Amino acid sequence: MAQMIKMHWENRRWTSGDETIASKPVNGEHVIFDCSGYFDAGYGWAFTVKMKGKGNFDLIGANPENVRLPSYIHSVINDPDDEIVWARRSVDGVDVIVNKNPKGEVINIFAPLDPGMFMKEREIQAYTTLLCGSSFEGGCSYTGTNNEQFRFNADGTCIFNGENTTYKIGEREGVPQPLIMLANDRVFYFEISVDGIDIFNTSCNDDVDVYEKDILFMSLHASKSKPRWAYLSDMVLYNTFLAPVADINVLRLMRNEIFARKGYIFSSDDLNKYFESCTWYQPGTDNDSIQLNQIETLNISFLKYKENAANGESESSSEQEKIESTISNH
Repeated sequence: MAQMIKMHWENRRWTSGDETIASKPVNGEHVIFDCSGYFDAGYGWAFTVKMKGKGNFDLIGANPENVRLPSYIHSVINDPDDEIVWARRSVDGVDVIVNKNPKGEVINIFAPLDPGMFMKEREIQAYTTLLCGSSFEGGCSYTGTNNEQFRFNADGTCIFNGENTTYKIGEREGVPQPLIMLANDRVFYFEISVDGIDIFNTSCNDDVDVYEKDILFMSLHASKSKPRWAYLSDMVLYNTFLAPVADINVLRLMRNEIFARKGYIFSSDDLNKYFESCTWYQPGTDNDSIQLNQIETLNISFLKYKENAANGESESSSEQEKIESTISNH
């Protein structure tokens, strides 16, 4: 058992976008995680690993007393009721670490960092994915206020204000931010909206070379010929993906698009109206037959928590009850 744990967990790294977790050498059934963010380091957790079925296991017992943390890190979980940590070695082929609160809500997800990849690179990939619709291929088309055509591609090329140019995701004090930096040195701030993207002018504080969000430059409407967030079926969400999402309604649409792509029939008038306006949406005949994969279920749970946190209360609509039933059954 110890050998299996060691093989899967030793010297691995994951990120939530806010921080990274690196597993240290395994001692018996215990794994020590060395955690760090952009500007801090040196705190850690230890967990007792319990095998659970073929190839999967839970992480339980935060900071067990019989595990001694290295001298260069200290514990950050003093009350075992503060959070429950759960993990599957493989969620549809993707190793993840999932944080749940005592209510069982998914409050954070740590996605794997590829060997040699840094957290900043993963964050830039996340922003690019949210902007262009895919981190690997294709792009997302938008229409401006005067029917101008805009397009952002995953390879860093774009059509912006009628000009074929290139863009890159900018940084603020070394940390990736939702900034679009064009080849002509123009810098814009972007937020994901219900209709597409809101692009803002930026002002620059020359003393610290930091770009700040300024007045709205243009609202872009996304094409409804294909799903905006199709990658939510095979890519695990984490905090960085959602940083440019300022509107709680976008979180709701992201979550429900997963169901819409499977032909879910919505009873909420606003959701029904929105998805019927999408040419790709094909409503089915039986919601009970909808199947979700593990990544979809995980992303739905995380988005639901983000919605509830933004609302300051738990969602209890009949639509949500139906969705919860679908999740629990598949």
